[in-house]
Amino acid sequence: MAILSKGYTFAGGQVDSSKLNSLVDLATFAAGSVADGTLSIDAGGGLKVGTIQTGNIAALSITTAKLADSTGASDGVTTAKLATGAVTTAKITDSAVTTAKIADLNITTAKIADANVTAPKLSGAQTGTAPVYGIRAWVSFNSAGTILGSGNVTSVTKIGTGKYKVTMTTAMPDANFCVMTTAGGAASNNGVVYCSEYATRTTTECYICFAKATDNSNSGVLVDPAYNTSVAILR
Repeated sequence: MAILSKGYTFAGGQVDSSKLNSLVDLATFAAGSVADGTLSIDAGGGLKVGTIQTGNIAALSITTAKLADSTGASDGVTTAKLATGAVTTAKITDSAVTTAKIADLNITTAKIADANVTAPKLSGAQTGTAPVYGIRAWVSFNSAGTILGSGNVTSVTKIGTGKYKVTMTTAMPDANFCVMTTAGGAASNNGVVYCSEYATRTTTECYICFAKATDNSNSGVLVDPAYNTSVAILR
């Protein structure tokens, strides 16, 4: 039983909430006298807020405006206060997630579902719905085989006149990739050469050769490109 000490004299039949609150504030509560789970008894016998369960919160009573901004590790809404699985896609409003709110390195390949990156989502104002297949390796090199720029290419080896081997750093899933090559011939060769593969490719290597194309007396003779060579591999 709670023991209430008189704090106010009620006159004229008026009892307001402020006077009742004061009456409770001056009361001493015995152990076990509070049955409401949202209240508990402190060491001095007074009432204090206990544990508030989900069932004690009325529907729609928690709004964004009622949540304090977090200014420290323990106030406001923190990651530790969110139950696993509590935040779902449906609970996040459109435009609420911005680039500034995504921490560096938080988006990894494993977090992107298959087929989720489509042509319209790539920069460059692509149109249509045709799939996009990216360049998996590329290299620019001179006639000596010296790499001038590259991506996913470890080395270019000059095998002989007009013959080069391109070695990729990370292997392709198979050898059925596409090799695109551009090169230019010298003026003495009318500026034209043709490119071809001269050996069986692997998942990490392809072999490219260059030959004269328009010299009637020497057509098909291997030559070094007079200008830089570019190779792109698609898969």
